[in-house]
Amino acid sequence: MEIARTGDPPMSHRLRREILQRIRSMSSQQIQEESNAIIRNLAQWSLLQQSRLIAAFYPTPFEPQLQPLLHTLTRTHTLLLPRITG
Repeated sequence: MEIARTGDPPMSHRLRREILQRIRSMSSQQIQEESNAIIRNLAQWSLLQQSRLIAAFYPTPFEPQLQPLLHTLTRTHTLLLPRITG
């Protein structure tokens, strides 16, 4: 386990920064392929199939691109999405 020194950013901030750097280094095709793999995985979840109310997020460019799944879910589920203001 890594011990943070005084003045170091919290480990969660460093991890987020590292993940963002990795994503930014990916091509749009790589991001789409990874997003499709996530969608295939989520589509198999029995909990997702059984639920009618789903809390979700609309992705930013550096998050998994789940729009195809969200669009499909709108046919049979109620989606709860955060509202961003400001």
